[in-house]
Amino acid sequence: MSVVPCNYAGLYTGTFSWTSVLDAGSTHYVESVTVTVTNGRAVCNGSVVETGNGQTPNRTVAGAGLFAVEFSGWSNNSYLITAACPTPADAGTPSRPAELGHFEMKSDWQPAKGLGVDLVGKNSYPSPDSDPLNGVTGTVTIGWTLKHS
Repeated sequence: MSVVPCNYAGLYTGTFSWTSVLDAGSTHYVESVTVTVTNGRAVCNGSVVETGNGQTPNRTVAGAGLFAVEFSGWSNNSYLITAACPTPADAGTPSRPAELGHFEMKSDWQPAKGLGVDLVGKNSYPSPDSDPLNGVTGTVTIGWTLKHS
């Protein structure tokens, strides 16, 4: 399946992972996913844990994912990594296959030294779901180590 028109993911092997944490007092949400990439083919493993109201549901993330590495500019001076995984499964809801726009993460554009080099990096930023006025805080941390095959 094509993720982007010019996808260089087939040239890379390694890992791409993210952790997203939200804390709203008595409610806590942790999403932790690792995408293992082998020559552009992605396999997702992880979990989503929500704690609140005396319950701690743990949902599993597992299965084939989608993975893209894009370069921009004539000199390929920046790159973007996108990973999409199957949606988390739980006892009442089956997992849906990976698709763009659902349960995905991006690296943000990163400086690159051109094609044919290893891609290693890390991002951390406040969760877009944070709402300090209502006591909701959170962070997203993304990391990747991709070796050029």
